[in-house]
Amino acid sequence: MPSPALFAPLLLAAVASARPERISLEGPWRLLQAERKIDIPATVPGVAHVDLMRAGQIPDPYLGRNDRDVQWVGEVPWTYAREFKVSPEFLRHRRIVLRCEGLDTLGTVVINGREVGRPDNMHRTWEFDAKPFLTAGTNTIRIDFQPIEPFLKAHEVQAEFPGKPVQSHGWGYVRKPSFQRGWDFSPKLITAGIWRGIGLLGWDEARLTDVEIVQDHRKKGEVGLDILLEADVAGATKAHVEALYKGKRIAQVDSDLFGGKGKARLEVGDPKLWWPNGMGPQNLYDVKVELRDAKGRVIDTGRRRIGLRTVTWFDKTEKSPLGLAINGRRFFAKGSNWVPSDSLLRANPEKERALVKMTADANMNLLRLWGGGHYEADSLFEACDEMGLLVWFEFKFADATYPSFDPKWLANVQAEARDNVRRVRHHPSVAVYSGNNEVIGFISENTTPSSMSRDDYKLLFHTTLRKIVEDLAPDAFYTPGSPEIGDDHYWDVWHGSATFASYRKLHGFMSEYGFQAFPVPRSVEAFTTPEDRQTIGTPVMLNHQRNWRDGNALILNTSRRTFRQPKDFDSTLWLGQINQAEGILTGVDHWRRDWPNSTASLVWQFNDPWPVVSWSMVDYYDRPKALYYRLKHAYANVALSGIADSATGVAELWVANDRPESKSGRLEWELTRLDGTRVDHGSKALSIPAGTSSVRAAKLDLKKQLEQEGEKDLLLWAKLRTPNEPEAQALVLFARPKDLELVKPEFRSSVAAVRDGFRITVSSPQPALWIWIELEGMDADLSDNFFNLPPGEAATIVVKPHGKTTLEAVRSALRVRSLYDTYLPGTEANPVTRPQSDGRIVATADNAEILGDGAILETGTPSNIGNWQIPSDSLRWTVRDAKPGIYTVRATVSIPENEAGSTFEVEVEGSRVIGTVPGTKSWTDYVEIELGTVTLTKGGNVTINLRPTSKKGDHVMNLRTLTLIPK
Repeated sequence: MPSPALFAPLLLAAVASARPERISLEGPWRLLQAERKIDIPATVPGVAHVDLMRAGQIPDPYLGRNDRDVQWVGEVPWTYAREFKVSPEFLRHRRIVLRCEGLDTLGTVVINGREVGRPDNMHRTWEFDAKPFLTAGTNTIRIDFQPIEPFLKAHEVQAEFPGKPVQSHGWGYVRKPSFQRGWDFSPKLITAGIWRGIGLLGWDEARLTDVEIVQDHRKKGEVGLDILLEADVAGATKAHVEALYKGKRIAQVDSDLFGGKGKARLEVGDPKLWWPNGMGPQNLYDVKVELRDAKGRVIDTGRRRIGLRTVTWFDKTEKSPLGLAINGRRFFAKGSNWVPSDSLLRANPEKERALVKMTADANMNLLRLWGGGHYEADSLFEACDEMGLLVWFEFKFADATYPSFDPKWLANVQAEARDNVRRVRHHPSVAVYSGNNEVIGFISENTTPSSMSRDDYKLLFHTTLRKIVEDLAPDAFYTPGSPEIGDDHYWDVWHGSATFASYRKLHGFMSEYGFQAFPVPRSVEAFTTPEDRQTIGTPVMLNHQRNWRDGNALILNTSRRTFRQPKDFDSTLWLGQINQAEGILTGVDHWRRDWPNSTASLVWQFNDPWPVVSWSMVDYYDRPKALYYRLKHAYANVALSGIADSATGVAELWVANDRPESKSGRLEWELTRLDGTRVDHGSKALSIPAGTSSVRAAKLDLKKQLEQEGEKDLLLWAKLRTPNEPEAQALVLFARPKDLELVKPEFRSSVAAVRDGFRITVSSPQPALWIWIELEGMDADLSDNFFNLPPGEAATIVVKPHGKTTLEAVRSALRVRSLYDTYLPGTEANPVTRPQSDGRIVATADNAEILGDGAILETGTPSNIGNWQIPSDSLRWTVRDAKPGIYTVRATVSIPENEAGSTFEVEVEGSRVIGTVPGTKSWTDYVEIELGTVTLTKGGNVTINLRPTSKKGDHVMNLRTLTLIPK
């Protein structure tokens, strides 16, 4: 133990009071590690990584590849220690406990050299009887945290549970967030520390320990509140309970406590209901509880903020999907999946509140709190209450096996669940309790290290957690897991390389689906050096891509199916975002049109816990991607979408209305050429029914116009104007964006100062697709971005910079760009290969057009075509200015020996040659093979085609280059 001089003592002199008193132990501590002789200042709440960074002991693990260099932090024991002072008056309290709201994770708590307790669950609040260990004056406390791997290995070989599936890498036994072991959007950073509040709590006569509020909506025009109280009491105690609305008392009642328990009922007349975002106001009431002694003195108080509402879930049947209703009104759930906002558990209520506000601003009404993280702080639920975000509350079990057969482990989990249900159950935002994320996929009747028996699964998720929710939140809805009750996690697009159009084949309650995109370029600059930004395949860029597939390459490959080749690194990032946005909106627009056969869209995922290439729509630095802005329109309460069939020439325009009242509006549409000239137009008045509805507003037969002008030269613009709603817009394409010969927009912009920000107006005589606005060097909140602008029209964006700035600074920093700016002028729809000076044609992987859904471009120096498992996938190169003649064909390939022997054909101008893939040492060991010769009879603009003709193993080959050498 360090000398007392190293500590910053804390003294809170307790004065005589009937109410409980708290001595905070937050603030300065010391962090010690004996083996490495570390003794540094620490801050509580906090974790070791953050304290070590602050002291200069480790680099920031979020930058570069530093996370690899700090793994030792999670492998060694740590001690947090400090001194504090306690007054004699405080020691005279009848009860004194040490209350720890978050200890991470395997700890031993020691006060004045004596062990107080051994916490072993990061998700619980721990209270230890502290009075026998305290003395008047200076006291010492230390918490020793042990690394988790030895703990896991010890449980892995326990003899009392023979044959039971317990796996170290599954974290089944340790109650820590699953994502800390590393996930496909987060690094492995195993933390240790006092990550939430800690302090001493003393009381004499009474302490209020629990307030449960159950709502009764059976009587029309009135809501009953049944209030159940629990307290630690020393004598006769009464409870005075009040309900307040906007600070005004509207009901009150007195009740006696017997054996520390009491009941009260309040009747709320003319109830003001709580509604989700976009459906009505978020009316909130306060329930205030005062415990009073026999003399009427207040000896403890409690307060809960509630909303009056009913939540109803409708089970999936053969005829209808899983559905949700609030206050008897069914609605389409629009939302996303929330993950922890920081891998290092840096508590920041302001950041999380700002993120919740972003979800509300994007017209969301439901957030799913994913089961692989930690239980979120009270402040997040309060923000959701105030902003109308319903919460899908998930217990913290995800994608692993869990030892529910162990009674001690199960008791620990029961205490965890009770803690957290009691903590959040009064929030009107909490709409469902879900047992787990995707654990159902680990069920097996076979006892293997990676499986969980069906009986053990049912014991934990169907019985134990369900009973806790039913007991503590009897008016709540519980589901054993997701997906399990009719919701759908659809990952065929990302993990199975299905096209975005496959979303249109699905119906129901979509609780998980997504596609990755790069962070904003300014965010990428924050964790890289210029050398790291040469390509998306550099070691640092790949380190910040944690998907098991080559995620960066998958983004690039998918965007190349739809868009042209980006001209530089930043354009690659921007284009990846546009690709994500348009792909996800393929699903969102379909599911809104599909109501009531489809009832929810929860995009994976909203946010990030560290700087990473992921499925998020807002990156770690809180900068929105294109998807965020496009989703804001797709989730609008009155939304417009369009879909076209180029083969038939039919385009349909659909309107969705989530408002509780019907809407009248006017729909206008215009068909233009790429140069902005008008081909056709029309309009009609609309009456849109109230409530969640989907209406086909127009069916346009444009076959004649498409035949005359060509599908690659036409754009269909639509807008819907309704009173008191933002103008809804839609752009319908008849061809892939890469096939459009866009005209360079001649942007005109102006900036004017307005209250709390600036108004930017942008126009162009030419159509401009996916316009985005940046203030170079500034962060700002934008009312809209990544929008499409019809020719000759103007768009107005309100910009609120972060921090003070001037009108001239904003004008100078303004940058306006569009899809046209992501590629070089003259860039063709597909990459072009040209002969080198000696006449040879080097067809690289980067320039190949991949025809199929399996093979992908794996980026690197050099890149290669990989993941080639589907033999029907083929490659095509577009060659310009080739000379006629005979060419020797060579290919640079690799494949392990056990998969060697696949054959492939190369064809150009009808001349063909066959090659056989030889075995190489590994996937990264390439050899050049010679196939034979082909003859180019005409030359000029030619196409080289490569297709597999047989496959021997699981893969065809990896291919870097195909070279044609003139003889």
